Amino acid sequence: MTSRGELLMALFFLCAFWSYAGGIPSLRRRSRSRRGEFRGGWRYALRVYVLPWACMFLSTFSKEQGATTLIGCVVYDFFENAGSVREWTEALFQPKEKEKEKKQKQNGEYDRKDDEKEDESVSAADTATEVAAERRTEAENGTETTPPAALSSRCSEAEGGEETTRAEEELRRRSAAAARGLLRRAVVLAVQTLLVCAVRVKLNGATSPDFNYDQNPAAFSDDRFTRIFSVCWVWCLYLYDAAHPKYLSCDWSGRSIPLIERWDDDRIAWVVGLWVVLASCVVTAIFPLPSSRSSRTIATGTTTTTTTTAVVQSSRSFGNGPVESSRRIALTAVFGFLVSPFLMSCNLLVRVGLMKGDRVMYLPLLGLCVLEALAFKILFCGLSDDRTDEGKTGEAGDAAAVVSVVVASSASAVRRPPRRGRVYSLLGRMSSVPLLLLSRLAFFFHATRDRNLAWTTNLRLWKSAYRVNPRSKHTMYNCGYQLALAAKYKAAERVLRPIRHPVTGDSPSTTFVYALALQNLGRCDEAAPLIDEALEVVRRDSRDESKGRERLHTRGRERYDQARRAESNLLAAKGLCSQDDVARMGKLLYDAVQVDPNNEYAVSMANNLVQMLGRHGVDLGQPRPSQQMGGQQEQQMKRRAAMQQQRQMQAKAQPKRQTQTQTQTKRQERSGFGGMGSQ
Repeated sequence: MTSRGELLMALFFLCAFWSYAGGIPSLRRRSRSRRGEFRGGWRYALRVYVLPWACMFLSTFSKEQGATTLIGCVVYDFFENAGSVREWTEALFQPKEKEKEKKQKQNGEYDRKDDEKEDESVSAADTATEVAAERRTEAENGTETTPPAALSSRCSEAEGGEETTRAEEELRRRSAAAARGLLRRAVVLAVQTLLVCAVRVKLNGATSPDFNYDQNPAAFSDDRFTRIFSVCWVWCLYLYDAAHPKYLSCDWSGRSIPLIERWDDDRIAWVVGLWVVLASCVVTAIFPLPSSRSSRTIATGTTTTTTTTAVVQSSRSFGNGPVESSRRIALTAVFGFLVSPFLMSCNLLVRVGLMKGDRVMYLPLLGLCVLEALAFKILFCGLSDDRTDEGKTGEAGDAAAVVSVVVASSASAVRRPPRRGRVYSLLGRMSSVPLLLLSRLAFFFHATRDRNLAWTTNLRLWKSAYRVNPRSKHTMYNCGYQLALAAKYKAAERVLRPIRHPVTGDSPSTTFVYALALQNLGRCDEAAPLIDEALEVVRRDSRDESKGRERLHTRGRERYDQARRAESNLLAAKGLCSQDDVARMGKLLYDAVQVDPNNEYAVSMANNLVQMLGRHGVDLGQPRPSQQMGGQQEQQMKRRAAMQQQRQMQAKAQPKRQTQTQTQTKRQERSGFGGMGSQ
């Protein structure tokens, strides 16, 4: 099973989000407490701070991208309770009521506002008196010409101003409390994130990874223009693979993707388009939607009155309107589920060791799935929302919607607005939506099946990677090596041919595999000069042994050991190409074991030669390699012999499978690939 770390990371991310989203208070959601308001406590602390932090800890230690778990939770909290940066700052930094009153007293406006309130109350009382007098007069005369609803509307218009003022004050109070609560939660979660990241860095040894240009040319390019545009082009490829997962590969290292090095490159247009989309999302997150005055038409018998609810205009960020709700969901998906999990792999915060990795898009795909579902909903179900009619305020319980109901409470009937998208959504449910969804699911099913089949064996995996990405030298090496193990030497030679040279190609290790493929094809005359040149390169790199041994905690020792292993492999390959001269072949294999006694490949080839010559009664005149390796190496040989005996005993229980394994092992030994491993 591959990408187990990504699966665990995504699982803990979703658990943290589920706990946090269900525990935070929300202006859009009706409170579940008995008092009708949110009350904190141990359950609140458990669901908002403890469980998300524990899940974030597990997610981070599953994969580094899990460090952004709490960032996604804060993004959801922000768009749920703030709506936009501008409205959040206005709600957070608005002056208190006492400070307002103090300023009004200083400016001489306090007395004037009291007079205005008294005038409003007097006018409301006068209006009510006039209405009552009209009703009595009409009742005495027996001629009721004014409809009761019209008289009630006059009273409601007089009382509407006072109700609207109280609702505005309540909404401002709730908005300020929500803004302060959001700030507190964001600070606590930021501290928790920094603590977990510090623990992870300390466990890693507090050292930066040793990446180089060959692993990620886009991020390690010296030219700033090339670095910026090439990295952003990789982002475009990620989005394309998420929408159309056709070109997937297990390896994108090296120059797998051509860099953008000139202004006239056609790919710059796609990069600029991506920047425009991201900038639009940022602007939408900073500024709210344009204010729109919400009106409700009230039918009052023969008279029609239109009452404007000004509070709905001021509370647009906390409303449950269809447009605002879609905007909130889209921004949460973009910044919370797509951008934030991708921060650790986008080469902005840190430079990663791969040009492109399909596995890093596993968690960010959650945001793209939410956006796709939202797009289907808008296209085929419309934006109609009839939850807020006749006092139904939706899940928000917004005070502004309550005001509109109070103003219209005296109406005899409320006319519903037309449901937009009703006919089109029914048509979509009957025909379009199932066809589109089924075709989409069929495509993803086929892509998933192909990837599952590709990961069944190493040969299938690297063959599929080579078909998608034939530019990567690392992919060429592993594909050629797996083909050689399968005794497909012609295909292996064809794949390894572009990187066969030890200097201009990939590395001396690639030359070694290519030489063995040529040796099995009977073309040792072509392999000999390549082996000699590769030996010169390896010996030049490992000539000064002290450079590799000077500091054991650096990677100098590892590089030195790799050079010794490459030299040992090349000597063994050169010996296999000297089968006409048995003495020279034995000398080269003996030297290969002496260069690297821990090289199982060289030891096995030398022992195979000794056993073969012993069966024919030929003595090389030199001690067997196993006699020169010391007691430790002899014990290793004995352990390998014991393991072979154990395999023979297991073959009785599984004869067919063991026979195939032995056949492949013998074929590898005859071809010279036994004991090797892929990079």
